[in-house]
Amino acid sequence: MKEIKREEEEEEKRISRLLLSTMEGYSDSVIPPLTELSPVCGTAIDEKGSSSRKRGRAKATEIENIQKERKRREKMTEKFSVLQSIVPNLLPKGLEKERERLENLIKKTLLPESMAATHCANWNSSVDVTVSGGGVVFFGIRLVCRRHLATEIFEVFEKHEAEVLAATFLVDGGHHQQRRLGVTVTAVVGGDGDDVGKIKRDILNL
Repeated sequence: MKEIKREEEEEEKRISRLLLSTMEGYSDSVIPPLTELSPVCGTAIDEKGSSSRKRGRAKATEIENIQKERKRREKMTEKFSVLQSIVPNLLPKGLEKERERLENLIKKTLLPESMAATHCANWNSSVDVTVSGGGVVFFGIRLVCRRHLATEIFEVFEKHEAEVLAATFLVDGGHHQQRRLGVTVTAVVGGDGDDVGKIKRDILNL
């Protein structure tokens, strides 16, 4: 009986030694308890949620800015369309009268009666210029008529990037008289004012 009990005690000791050898090097710090893991997981979830909210707010702000810019451009387009529809009808009566005055002046200059007198007096080419507001300029042109002259006159305006709004032509003189070309041109001339003088000079040099 004592021998059996001793064998059981030795068996228990062997089992204990086996367990101790198996658990050697084990520490509770290797696998932390769930109570320690929970706060870390919670923080990670909070950070992820915060990042998502920030991205959402940034995207919403970007969309809002795009919509504002679109509305601003629509308003500008609308205003420009209204202005564009009004401008062609804004040629002031004063400008119309000035153009008519230049046309009449050219007609008078080209009358047959004055034509003979100017021919005897060695008539020279001339360009009368009247500058109005907004860059609108009236040109009263009188030149000895020849082929392609009208085309060359318009090439001068094109050269100086002037926008021709209106133009009239009058040719006078017969076979025994020197034929002359009268032209009135209404144009928008840019630049600082020097272009008007350059246009006049180039026309006189034709």
